[in-house]
Amino acid sequence: MADKKTLADALAEIEASNAKAAELRAKQAPELIAEAVERTALNARLAALPQKQRRQVLDAAGLNHVSAAPPPITPVSGRSAAQPPKPAAPLSIDWHFWCNMQTVKLWQACALTVGLDPDRLRPHPQAWMAGPGSGPVFDGKSFPSQEIEAKFEKALRLAENAVSYMNGPIFPKGTPHHGSNKEKTVLLSEVATFFISCAWPDIPDTLQTLARPSPPAMAPKATPEHQAAPLEAVPVVEVQKSEPIQTTAGPKFSMSKAGLIEAHRHEWQTIERDLKDASENGLSVAKAGPRDWNEAMALQWARAKGKLTITAKPVNDLANAFHSMSNLPSHRHTLKG
Repeated sequence: MADKKTLADALAEIEASNAKAAELRAKQAPELIAEAVERTALNARLAALPQKQRRQVLDAAGLNHVSAAPPPITPVSGRSAAQPPKPAAPLSIDWHFWCNMQTVKLWQACALTVGLDPDRLRPHPQAWMAGPGSGPVFDGKSFPSQEIEAKFEKALRLAENAVSYMNGPIFPKGTPHHGSNKEKTVLLSEVATFFISCAWPDIPDTLQTLARPSPPAMAPKATPEHQAAPLEAVPVVEVQKSEPIQTTAGPKFSMSKAGLIEAHRHEWQTIERDLKDASENGLSVAKAGPRDWNEAMALQWARAKGKLTITAKPVNDLANAFHSMSNLPSHRHTLKG
């Protein structure tokens, strides 16, 4: 009986609470209805105003304006056909590669002149706006500093002005065509020679070894008073180490070991031994691939080591006899018959 009484009391309390809530809602219903009607009327009046005035009313009331436009679209990251930018190449130059490049682009030669690896330079993203025929435009982030970038631009302007198919001093290779001189194909040794002649500062030592030597001065023509006597041995003249040696044939870019020995055995008497011991004496810097040799760099090494001498070829008896006859006075043939 006690449980039933308790259950009845609980039900009575709940019913009483519901009755009070219904009574309260009945009392508040007119107020809620009036408030809803008033809010609807205000919204109608607000909607009838122009957008500018509607915003002024909301700002004056301290209410945030909710735009009727849809929410902004968030871009979705995706892929494109463009390749991601490559990281910048290291500052060190692969001289073994570039010394074996007989021809390069003019801008590549200028980059090497200022001590910058051409593979480091990256095209500017907006380079296409420069128009056709304007040459490459590089991103400023490719350069280690603004000073090096300015030095490269100045060297490129100087070299462009020296490019000429007719007069040089930098002669482009290939078929002549209109376009930017920056993209012209040139000899790296020719560009190095040009910048040395301009006294350009801080040219890398390796690039200086590729420069073409200046042509040898013409020797004065011997007079009869200074001609060698018959059968007189011509002395061997030894040149000082500091003076550059000019060979009969100008140094080529690369050649075989046998060809290098044959071309310079007279002025470089220890050439065979030096080439054999190249890995020990430092001559290996003139290697141009597995079998060839860089002639200019090999001669540069020989000059630095004092290996070069100019030796006159021996005079044989027939040459002496002809030399003696050339000094005799001329006679006229008077025989008749």
